[in-house]
Order: sequence, then C-alpha cells, then structure tokens
Amino acid sequence: MLFKNRLNYFLLILLLSGYVNKSVSQNSNNKNWSEKLVFGGNMGFQFGSETRIDISPEVGYKTTDKLIVGAGITYQYYNWKLYNYSTSLYGGKLFSKYSVFKNIFAQVEYEVLSLETSVFDIQNIHLGTNRYWINSVFIGGGFRQSIGNNLAFVATVLWNINESPDSPYSNPIIRFGFVF
Repeated sequence: MLFKNRLNYFLLILLLSGYVNKSVSQNSNNKNWSEKLVFGGNMGFQFGSETRIDISPEVGYKTTDKLIVGAGITYQYYNWKLYNYSTSLYGGKLFSKYSVFKNIFAQVEYEVLSLETSVFDIQNIHLGTNRYWINSVFIGGGFRQSIGNNLAFVATVLWNINESPDSPYSNPIIRFGFVF
C-alpha cells in the first residue's frame, strides 16, 4: 500500500511538472496565453435497460509545442431499469499530454470521483457515509486526427494503475472525444 501511495504522489508531481516547465523554460513562440488554450473532452451515451451518460469537459494549456497540461470535470449518470435505480458520479481531474510524434501522444491523468456508497462500495469500507471519494491514476496514450484548422478527433487508451474493486472503471479505459 505504501508503494501505491508513493507512486501516486510521483505521478501527480510528474503531471504537475508541466506547469513548472512553463515557468522555467522559454517558449519558442510568442503567442498570447489565450491562444495557447485548448478545449475539449469526452461525451458518452448509452441507452436501453442500462442508461449511461458521461459529460467530461476539459481545458488545457500548451506550455510548449509538445506539452499540454490541464484540468477537467466529470459527470456520469447511471440508470438501471431492471433494479429501478439511478446514481451519479462527479469529480475532477488534472492531466498532462505530451506529443511523442505528430498525431501520437502520451498521457498521465489524476482523477478524483465521488461515488455513492450503496452502489460502488463493494468491500464495505465506507459504511456510515452516503458518498465517498476515489482517486485514480491513469497512464496511456492516444491518437489525435485533425478535422480542419481548429478541430481534432481524439482516441485515448488509458490504464488505471491503482485500480480497486470500488473503481467504476475496468482496464483498459477507452475514450473518444474532440478538442478545439
């Protein structure tokens, strides 16, 4: 357990190092800070006997031509008709994306989500509370394909390196989204 905590802190420091990189290095282009902002995120929908809606907007900042650091929020709605039950997950994340090649990037992400105890606390660790927070550290990468001057399609594959039975994700996590 101690190793996992140290690994989480190391990855969080690595993730935030993009902010330090900006302050200690000279960026080669002289763009206004607002021109270095990128917006995007993921949206997912599934309807039927099990309904899932995921809305996860993000904002990033290009610290260099290859490195983007940013933050986002996550909201996920689940409804199971068979059990006549629904719940919501919500939280935030910090991320760092580094362009390895023209359209290929590596990604590190730290996410914290609030989960409903009665649905997700399989090990009964959080008894006595309605909700609890779970931390996830993701590593992986993805592919970005431009669709015009200011829009790109993004496909990402991530692994939750501190996956637990309480996690709402199973490895690998595959995401599709857009950035502009």
